[in-house]
Amino acid sequence: KPKPPATGSSVTYIVQSGDSLWKIANKYGTTIEQIRKDNKLTTDALTIGQKLIIYTEKKQTNKKEPGKIPGQKINQKPKKASSNNNIGNNEESLALLAKKSNISVEKVSSTQSTTVMYQIKAGDTLYSLAERFDTEVSELMTLNELKYPIAVIGANLQIPSDHVKRNQGIIVGAIDNTSIEVLINGTHQALEVSYGSSHNYQYEEGQQVVLTYTTGSDDHRPALVSVTQI
Repeated sequence: KPKPPATGSSVTYIVQSGDSLWKIANKYGTTIEQIRKDNKLTTDALTIGQKLIIYTEKKQTNKKEPGKIPGQKINQKPKKASSNNNIGNNEESLALLAKKSNISVEKVSSTQSTTVMYQIKAGDTLYSLAERFDTEVSELMTLNELKYPIAVIGANLQIPSDHVKRNQGIIVGAIDNTSIEVLINGTHQALEVSYGSSHNYQYEEGQQVVLTYTTGSDDHRPALVSVTQI
């Protein structure tokens, strides 16, 4: 695979199996928006063998910036996590969840403070979920009191909320088989979903919703946990 070029240069990248704009943007220290603009893309869908020109002239360094999210505007400083979008502290989002679940806000807050609920989809396994949500199979089994590492479709699974946020946003649409694009606070972002499920979110395109998602890291993409309609 080609290595990131020096500042001020560009590279022709050939799309490979499993690639997404988020993954490529993260690899070269650029943004999803910049790749779209430079290649005049009208969709985030990629095809194997497709050629993309990746420019890095607007970057002063090829080193990853701590906390940098692919899709974040160039030269924009990462926003610090605030109390109004951390899990368990967003009063508006908690009220929505409480109303939907027909329980008190206090109960939602107490149960959401250390874990969040994910509904298991077709194709999910405890191993794939542990990888997606940046945790361990053993931790998922402990949290959910599971004797065996088996994921049952439709069951609710508790996951750690250490790196989880909840924000209002808009679903833009599917990117590929494992990703959807959302718009949060004016910034486009890709969120990982269960394999083959991205098109299930098409019906919510353009809708304002409450998104619960992991923030991601250098080794893990941000991943969608749940969508709550407003």
